Amino acid sequence: MGFKRVLVSVSIVGFCAVLAPGAAADSANNVFRFGAAWVDPDGEADVGGVHIDADTAVGYFVDYERRLIPWLGIDLQVGYAEPDITATPIGGGATASQGEAMFTGSAGINFHLLARSRVDLYLGAYANYTDFDETFDSATGYGAVVGLDIGLTKSGLALTMSVRYSLIEADLIAAPGTSVSFDPLIGQVGLGWRF
Repeated sequence: MGFKRVLVSVSIVGFCAVLAPGAAADSANNVFRFGAAWVDPDGEADVGGVHIDADTAVGYFVDYERRLIPWLGIDLQVGYAEPDITATPIGGGATASQGEAMFTGSAGINFHLLARSRVDLYLGAYANYTDFDETFDSATGYGAVVGLDIGLTKSGLALTMSVRYSLIEADLIAAPGTSVSFDPLIGQVGLGWRF
């Protein structure tokens, strides 16, 4: 199941990159980013005498951004992580833990504060869709991002770093109508290619 999601992620972003028109070498209008993501869910809740908590996890992300004008771009990103969900009886007892695969997709806009420079600082806002594996129903949300791309070579290779925060309310499958604030803080680091 996880491999299929990785394949779909890479295919979607690759398809967007192929459709994007080419740009002159001195004014790159596209950037493709990929790398590792550290996901720290803020979600925890007490449901039916059980305390539910989500642990941190390491995952991956793939991102494509198309600049419309030098300081504004449309950004598409997919990501995957598998944080552990821990259930602890409130009155005491054995805890149970299981991995919860989460596949995310987001679309938004980025405002570039240092447009067309070697060091590119940007702020953005996005809408988010998250598909959970077992514990939660799929959910939509929104969030914000602060990112930095640092050019490493003249040919377009860049180091990329960002911090994203999403607001996501997800319903528990075992308790329909009961929602939990998942709200992950996501730190990302990887490589980018400007073209």
